[in-house]
Amino acid sequence: MTIYVPAPLVQAPQSLTVQINKVPDLLFIYTGVIRFEYARGSSLGHEQVVSYVPDSNGTLQDFGQVDGQAIVTASLSVWDVPDTSALGAVDQATVGILKQPALPNDPHVLVVIADVGAQHARLHGIPYQVTVLVSPRKMGGDLDPESVAAAKELAKGDVGVPPGSTQPKLN
Repeated sequence: MTIYVPAPLVQAPQSLTVQINKVPDLLFIYTGVIRFEYARGSSLGHEQVVSYVPDSNGTLQDFGQVDGQAIVTASLSVWDVPDTSALGAVDQATVGILKQPALPNDPHVLVVIADVGAQHARLHGIPYQVTVLVSPRKMGGDLDPESVAAAKELAKGDVGVPPGSTQPKLN
């Protein structure tokens, strides 16, 4: 059973946007802690955790049709041990810019997908850092006018989507 985490359950979200040059190439950095509950007994269990990546004010950045490259670092640091033979881990984590039709205007937002495992433990949270590079360049390095316009809109910082309690979906 997949655990879907709505944006309000992401604790201490922080974000930073840096315009690298006049083009604009943009760098977005997000951090926070995805809060959830997952408990396992004597058998080793694996679960998938899916969460939005909100910015500092709790909204979601709509990346629209711009071409962005994203990477995530996630670790399991919030778990407790009811006995001494406990195990808790993030097996792997990925991030994608995914279309979310349940949100207004079908935005393309960041979604983290983490596979966790536990035995004799209760997992409570995953700290993460997501970095996104947006560049309006084509493969050969030439500028794409439509992508330049979209990147300039992103640089303004006013394309946030309020997620409410909507759960993320995998396309």
